[in-house]
Amino acid sequence: MKQEVKLQLKHYGLCQSEILWVEGPLYKIRFFYYTGEAFPLEGVEVFHAKEILNLSEVFIDGNLNISKYDSE
Repeated sequence: MKQEVKLQLKHYGLCQSEILWVEGPLYKIRFFYYTGEAFPLEGVEVFHAKEILNLSEVFIDGNLNISKYDSE
């Protein structure tokens, strides 16, 4: 499953993200975040749904590729 959205991740902030898989309340996410460097850092982690702070705000269509934040 490939899906790129902007997610507000606990400890990282708003990140360009790709959801790799979902199993119940767990989400494996590849994300890119900035720490003041010129280039973003990449991470892959398993997050509980409670750690994705804008999960209820993100609208995802049947193809899993539309985010409320795409226009930002």
